[in-house]
Amino acid sequence: MMLRLGLWSDKTVRDTLLDRTHLGKIVIGKTKGNGHKKRPKDADGVVMIDQKDWKEYQGLHEAVKTQEEHDFILMHLARKTKMVKRSTSKTIYPLTKILKCGLCGHFLGFQQRQERPVEVRKCWYTDPYGVRCPNMAVSMVQINAAVQQAVEEQIRDVELKITSVDANRIEHLKNKLIELNRGVTAKERALEKEQKAFQADIYTVDEYKAIVLKLKGSITALNNEIVATKTEIKFLEESSSAEKLNVLLEFKRLIVNPDLTYEMQNELYKTILECVEYKRTEAGGIELNILFK
Repeated sequence: MMLRLGLWSDKTVRDTLLDRTHLGKIVIGKTKGNGHKKRPKDADGVVMIDQKDWKEYQGLHEAVKTQEEHDFILMHLARKTKMVKRSTSKTIYPLTKILKCGLCGHFLGFQQRQERPVEVRKCWYTDPYGVRCPNMAVSMVQINAAVQQAVEEQIRDVELKITSVDANRIEHLKNKLIELNRGVTAKERALEKEQKAFQADIYTVDEYKAIVLKLKGSITALNNEIVATKTEIKFLEESSSAEKLNVLLEFKRLIVNPDLTYEMQNELYKTILECVEYKRTEAGGIELNILFK
């Protein structure tokens, strides 16, 4: 028997870990067609069969791993293959680490040829079975136009939200604040009135103390509610859709500056975007799924 010298390649180790025969099974039907190099010219070529259509039978050989162990291996290999490929390019483009493939979820790369607009490269990802992601390249001109349109739509949506939700809520809280302040004023006047009544010997000391304690308790409760209402109003005014709208409008104002570098544009996009998923349609168009912050 010939012994293998040296280290196994990454592919050999991966293929060994994925091998289902180690579960004590016989797997057939992975491919179809004649793959021999001397096959007749009219023979069908080799076609890879989808894993869900493989046929499995319990073999006579002993299993060296359980199904649970095999699933654990698949999970870890999947984590590895889904890691973002490190780019050798040092150039930061406007949508670097923002634009993702809408088919496999990996970040996409960019390139710029001399005197031509920036292009999104076709997806680089290849799965463990050697199948390349089919998502194709596209000009950044198309992506930028779609993103800018989405920003305009987002601005309109946020403006509508402010009109229908935030503004109404803030107005309600401000009216509530007016009523709470009126309540405090009324309780303070009642306290002054009871003090005069006590001075006129209408109440005993114990009766007066009980009345004062009750009124002061009501004033404290109203003041606490005033503080909470003011806090909510401030939060809505500073951290609500109104603030989000300001960020979007500021982005819209700054992004058209012709002096911005790609890296500066990238930082601007990161202020409003979580990610942009892109895929090419069969008709040659593009589909974008844009997630705003």
